Amino acid sequence: MPAPATLPSSKLKYSAPSPTQSFLRLSGTFEYLLTGDTQRGRLPDEFLDGPSAAAKNMILILIDGWGWKTSFDPTLPLLSRLTKDGGTIARPMDSGFPTTTAAMLPSLYLGQSPTEHGFVEWRNYEESVGAMINVLPWRFDADHGQRETLTKAVKDPLTILRRGTYFKELKDKGVAGYLVQPEELKDSTFNQYTVPDGDATTVYYKNLRGGLDEVTRALNAPGEHKLIIVYAMKFDHVSHMLGPSSAGAREALEQILNDVDDWYLTVAGQHPGTLLGMTADHGQIYYPMTQWINLPEKAPLLAKYLRKDKNGEIIPTAGSARDRFCYLRPGSEEEAQEVVSRELEGLADVVLVRDLIERGFFGPGKPSDRFLRRIGDLCILPHAGCVTGWDGQLGKDLGHHGGLSEEESKIPWVLTRLD
Repeated sequence: MPAPATLPSSKLKYSAPSPTQSFLRLSGTFEYLLTGDTQRGRLPDEFLDGPSAAAKNMILILIDGWGWKTSFDPTLPLLSRLTKDGGTIARPMDSGFPTTTAAMLPSLYLGQSPTEHGFVEWRNYEESVGAMINVLPWRFDADHGQRETLTKAVKDPLTILRRGTYFKELKDKGVAGYLVQPEELKDSTFNQYTVPDGDATTVYYKNLRGGLDEVTRALNAPGEHKLIIVYAMKFDHVSHMLGPSSAGAREALEQILNDVDDWYLTVAGQHPGTLLGMTADHGQIYYPMTQWINLPEKAPLLAKYLRKDKNGEIIPTAGSARDRFCYLRPGSEEEAQEVVSRELEGLADVVLVRDLIERGFFGPGKPSDRFLRRIGDLCILPHAGCVTGWDGQLGKDLGHHGGLSEEESKIPWVLTRLD
């Protein structure tokens, strides 16, 4: 599909994430390291231990929101220890797009790109319920601060979710899977379907240090090969509230790394053939409340192109303050892109979603029907600051992600051995 003549790619501020040096390659990388083979894409040899890299066990510690540019500091606890080791790899790589947990965690757990699995953003319109939803906490978007409110409205979660097979595939190849999750994610409908019971063992922790003890227990459990994924989300939460460079965010990150360092000293040298990786799903960028673009004020002509629901109400924009996705009236896409581009010239990239797909922004693979239904038709990526939805409401957070600035899209990749 050719790029539109009105907006050649050379005029875009942002480019697609790397197709190879990317978070989207982690599932294939782990399969390759643990089994010696994968049909999925994997990270290049220089991100591993050369072309013959292999592992008996693979541990991944995923620190939500830990961006390379803003938050990676080799003087911090654990990192100062690991980066002195000549065998440790520590370098940046790309998140996928959108740079959100809602797109990246499914990519990791399902072994697919957002185009394939169809989980695209924290907030999207779901036709089957006629409303905006937040898929990870399994709730209606209006139910802020709650979890699992979709349970009563959705009788069959598979109308929205999909049953994962990645950990089943690993299990069939002799690899036992483990997820170590914060206690607040217990009984998550999303997790139950994405990583079904029986395909992997999921354990929950009250504090991260206790969760890392679960990693040790998993390492000592029977089995030749194991993939253990630890998810830590406190840093992202604090970064949203205070900003990723704030003293509070740094304190939260230091606590995480201190916990990992304390645990690392108890296992280093005791588990031959075990690799420890650390990364993030995305980074964050700081923007104060004064740096918001009011979408209905700056692009008033967008209104006539926005799609309406069965009740005649405009469908809200999906995505976040750093990546707004608009649902357009069928047949109006090219005109809307041209008009809104002029209205937001110098403020944002305004691109048809189908052109982003063609340019590889959402990763490899054929777009699924679920992806195409949810992602919308027009993407607005602000150059600086944040952009409101069509309701014009400002958010309260100081830390943001979803877009493609270096702060949001560059994440750490740290790999070392526990030999």
